[in-house]
Amino acid sequence: MSHAANALRPPKSPSLLIAPKEYNATFIDQLNGVLRLYFNRIDTTFQALVGTDDTGGGRFLRFAYGAVSDFTNQTLSGANTPQAVTFDTEDLTNGVSLPSSSKLTITTSPGIYNIHWSGELKNTSAGTEDARYWVKLNGVNVAGTSNRISVPLKHGAVDGHIVGSCSYLISLEKDDYVEFWWEADSTAISLETQASGGGYPSTPSTSATVTFVSALME
Repeated sequence: MSHAANALRPPKSPSLLIAPKEYNATFIDQLNGVLRLYFNRIDTTFQALVGTDDTGGGRFLRFAYGAVSDFTNQTLSGANTPQAVTFDTEDLTNGVSLPSSSKLTITTSPGIYNIHWSGELKNTSAGTEDARYWVKLNGVNVAGTSNRISVPLKHGAVDGHIVGSCSYLISLEKDDYVEFWWEADSTAISLETQASGGGYPSTPSTSATVTFVSALME
């Protein structure tokens, strides 16, 4: 079934008949027919919007969202040197775009958005190393979004691994963009992707989502 067939069609106000000066049963029947059709359409639209016990609600609601990921290993140019996390794959997007490798941009309605990031941090050092990651809005650090994580040391021939993640609610306007930045105390830290193997799928080095939560309060 096509998306057009599933589209929600809001009812249009009916063109009401002009009433005669004197009571006319035929006119009343015609008027009731017009109003009955209109209210039936309102009821059908409302039921389609909120759903039923079988279908659930929100079937026709289309909010902005974006999901991106990266399948390359990302390394640091230097210790304690901030750089942007980059992405090479748009997994799912609607009203959110990736015009450059790092900027998740709102292309539709302003609102409150949930932004989430996760990264597969690897440590090739024989000692535990700290990494930090945070959010930028339109190129400016967002206060209170910095996170620090200790990446386990290499043990034997196995590199240390840990998943870093964060999630925030942020007010965004149309054309605003968010970025995720990171740094570490050592260049032994990287964001690592892994190919599929055995019974598990491939692992992105990093992934992020942007999801519409609510309209802005007036």
